[in-house]
Amino acid sequence: MFFITFTCHKWLSLIDTINGYDIIYKWFDHLKSKGHFINGYVIMPNHVHALISFINTTQSINTIIGNGKRFMACEIISRFEKNNETALLGQLAGGVEATRKTNKKLHATWNTQLPRPCLSSLRELAGRKQNVRQDTLLQRIARPISFF
Repeated sequence: MFFITFTCHKWLSLIDTINGYDIIYKWFDHLKSKGHFINGYVIMPNHVHALISFINTTQSINTIIGNGKRFMACEIISRFEKNNETALLGQLAGGVEATRKTNKKLHATWNTQLPRPCLSSLRELAGRKQNVRQDTLLQRIARPISFF
């Protein structure tokens, strides 16, 4: 099981600005269709916490997560373009690191983070769930928290 956090570029509330919570759910649905397990999650206006168990696969976990982040980023940018959010798109375009521009990256949607390794015990799992609950309470967001 991995504890994964995606944080929007510069902690901007990109998910909330476009009401993009469904984008995250679609990625979770994709993972479940591949046999992975979403053990718990919380979606905040500017970041996501998830506890995910990956089945044995030929793809690395970093590749699976990277592909998911690209899918979500493309949809987020598409919605900003449809809503003509030019100032925000300009800010995201200006946030692309020089090394990533050579790979034709146009917008910085997510901060760069790697997944944390497997949880070593049920006690650690309980601690991670408590961290997610506290984060939800601190943000005072009326989005449900789910643990399966």
